[in-house]
Amino acid sequence: MWPYDSCTNRASSYKHGIKTFGEAPIETVPQVLLVEDDREIRRFVRAALEADGYRVHEVETLKRGIIEAGTRQPDVIVLDLGLPDGDGVELVRDVRGWSGVPTDESPVVTFGDVTVDLANRCVTRGGSEVHLTQLEFRLLSILVGHPGKVLTHRHLLREVWGPAYVEHSHYLRIYMGHLRQKLEADPARPRHFITETGVGYRFVSG
Repeated sequence: MWPYDSCTNRASSYKHGIKTFGEAPIETVPQVLLVEDDREIRRFVRAALEADGYRVHEVETLKRGIIEAGTRQPDVIVLDLGLPDGDGVELVRDVRGWSGVPTDESPVVTFGDVTVDLANRCVTRGGSEVHLTQLEFRLLSILVGHPGKVLTHRHLLREVWGPAYVEHSHYLRIYMGHLRQKLEADPARPRHFITETGVGYRFVSG
């Protein structure tokens, strides 16, 4: 989707990534405002958007999102509806009052018959909801946020449990086992949550 500007009084237009004022074309990069309080989800979404050629500006709260939407006037807003200081719908209503900028919620990750809704922290398998504990979901979100990348034991332990737990690799083995039991078709022969012996784990979506 190419960016657009709905404000007619600016006399501007976007065509194939070029913004024109009168006769002088100016090359532009589509701007996205990402409003999300979860750091791992922000990292995942930012990487996906930047890979598609967007320039991403991040904020963590509803209040800051409204301010940044007004000052930056982004081409697209990606937001979590469940923000710590309010409902993301408030931001949508506010922006809709003065702009036609499109808004969207954080993306959904799918692999096999599993769907992970990062924004709503909901996981389904074969259409049925799968209950994950807070730690299980956090571990899952970190893994799916780095598809194909090997994440070390220490990195995962630090991100999920904190710096004091980087030597407690048995925690990781137990919780990876939980994810495989709940989300793999054959937990004994996992296709998506791969062990990299002596190093860590890797998530594969295909």
